Amino acid sequence: TDELFLEEKLTGCFNAFVSGFAGTGLFFLHQNYPFLKLYYSTGIRGFGHYFASCLLVYFWVDFYSYWIHRILHMRWIYKYVHKWHHRYKAPTAFGAFAIHPIEYICFQTAGIWCCAIFPIHVMSFLTVTTFVAFHNQVDHSGVYYEGDLPWVPSTKYHDDHHKYFHLNYGVTLVLWDWLFGTLRQSDRVYGEDIFVGEQDQAGSALATKTKKAN
Repeated sequence: TDELFLEEKLTGCFNAFVSGFAGTGLFFLHQNYPFLKLYYSTGIRGFGHYFASCLLVYFWVDFYSYWIHRILHMRWIYKYVHKWHHRYKAPTAFGAFAIHPIEYICFQTAGIWCCAIFPIHVMSFLTVTTFVAFHNQVDHSGVYYEGDLPWVPSTKYHDDHHKYFHLNYGVTLVLWDWLFGTLRQSDRVYGEDIFVGEQDQAGSALATKTKKAN
């Protein structure tokens, strides 16, 4: 509806603004009271560490986001938090940030924890997080996009998440879904009320019912 689309735009813009404002505030706080392990010159640790930290941030953010996303899809919490985002049946680029405030904070902590635990070049962090944020918006745009790197899935990967709900939790990698058994499979039955751990049973029940009907 028009009302829901307006809500999606306002919520997405509000969250993006607050995130930018809070991120800038944390950065300036760090300048006066250092609590992150950011550094600013490649001369400190060399280019090898610079590129290694790019990989570290990339895998950390995707892995962290996968598990936050998956936890938010658990039966006991889904309807209270993440269902907010899934009300937008045909998401737009605004929908990438149109999520519950609790969820938004959870996802934003991925980058903060990474920089608090590991020494990271500031440009490594900004480059990777910008790349991830860009793909998050593309995945919610409603426009088919094949992906700009060989390992980045097409937008259909996340479109299937919105269509079938409890599957495909990764951001720019299908690796975690493949490893942990949440990648979409044709012999499973999916739905908003069929959670991880129930999909195989539902698929078996449907196959048995279809076999009997034939």
